[in-house]
Amino acid sequence: MNRTNLISITASLLLATISQSAMAHDPIFGIGPHVLFKGGTEVALETHQEKASEEKESEVGLELVYGVTGDWAAGVELPYAYKKEGSESSNGLTDIQLFTKYRFWRQDSLGLQESVAVMFAVVHDYRC
Repeated sequence: MNRTNLISITASLLLATISQSAMAHDPIFGIGPHVLFKGGTEVALETHQEKASEEKESEVGLELVYGVTGDWAAGVELPYAYKKEGSESSNGLTDIQLFTKYRFWRQDSLGLQESVAVMFAVVHDYRC
């Protein structure tokens, strides 16, 4: 087991033991319109691995979101990457993202909630 996989597994287990409440996230194939409640926090750990011939890249990202109001959330994503190409390797923070999401329309009915939100993000293109 390499160092990157060990870090990913350790971080996942640590986050799983810290929280005793149910966790939820955006839909799998896109960004959903939901936002957190006022004062709510969300922590998400994301992993990604890619391999092509002699090049290998592993990334672990920590996403922190805070509910500013019931319709507005703001957050930061801090990805840590490890890259290896042949005999050269590098690691460190990469592509730090600040984002905000505002839900400007919501309609509740029996068994259904319709809502529309807009999201804005700024990515600091920082390569390790």
